[in-house]
Amino acid sequence: MYTVGVHFYITGHTGFKGTWLVALLANKGHKVSGYALNPTPKSIFEIADVTSMMENDFRGDILDLNYLESTLKKTNPDFVIHLAAQSMVLDSLNQPHATFLTNVTGTLNVLEVTNKIPSIKSQLIVTTDKVYKNNEKKIAFQETDELSGHEPYSASKAMADILTHSWSNYVTKIPTGIARAGNVIGGGDSASNRLFPDIIRTLEQNNKLILRSPHSTRPWQHVLDCLEGYYLATLYLAKTQKNSIWNFGPNQADVKSVREVLDIVEKFIGNKIECQEIQNEIYESKYLSLNSDKAQSELNWQPRLTLEQSIKWTLEWHSSIRNSIKPVDILRNQIDSFERNEIN
Repeated sequence: MYTVGVHFYITGHTGFKGTWLVALLANKGHKVSGYALNPTPKSIFEIADVTSMMENDFRGDILDLNYLESTLKKTNPDFVIHLAAQSMVLDSLNQPHATFLTNVTGTLNVLEVTNKIPSIKSQLIVTTDKVYKNNEKKIAFQETDELSGHEPYSASKAMADILTHSWSNYVTKIPTGIARAGNVIGGGDSASNRLFPDIIRTLEQNNKLILRSPHSTRPWQHVLDCLEGYYLATLYLAKTQKNSIWNFGPNQADVKSVREVLDIVEKFIGNKIECQEIQNEIYESKYLSLNSDKAQSELNWQPRLTLEQSIKWTLEWHSSIRNSIKPVDILRNQIDSFERNEIN
């Protein structure tokens, strides 16, 4: 079912996850259109020329309801995956109003517009593992656990999650899913205040690594594992015609602290990284973990890369860039290896 040639419409396709998703779907033989803001200069989207893999590359604000609707009507896609978001916790403190608008109203706009497009067979709204009410009990969250939100980012994503749940049950007839994933890593992430981009910049610039919350534990996974889950979810929604929610996280053995992740990086590079630990500006959960049993049983999904392999692939991606290998070739090579399950 839907093995090749169907049309996916991705919001937020110029971001880190979106770029890898476009490339993954194109590699599977699907058509891909996207709607997003302009990419940041020298982002993976730009340097890997991901536009050339797409049917349509629309640039616009997720809050522009009329333009969003016109692009969906132009493409008449089969599947929609909504990634567009303000996804940075620290930025949400400096721009709380914009964060709530983008993450809540932006999601509402997508749901409103897709309801007018008869070609759509299913849609997936991506939120985050941070939507869960976290009492620091060191348990892996299940999809039925209570939602909450401390700072504006997690609160806005919890609101988008609840909105989607309500909309899918009472407004739209499109099979609608919610995907909650943890911390993804992979080549080409250039965001500020994220562990792996900060590590890469530290290695390239020979600076101290500013380390926030070194003992905080997160569900780290490679971006391709996460995105394969999103892909399988959209197909499952169309097949079953039922709404659903899934967690996508690593095996529990790969739920590690920030310090443990840094130890693995140091093992691969053969050197210690000089660090400066700083007091976190805001409250962030000390322990986050996801139970992905539902995705494994319903979607036959499971992570293919261990944490060590994910880190190795990420470091190799950036090493290849320094050795003047074309970014698009690295992108395609890693996706090919992932698809063939040739993991080393």
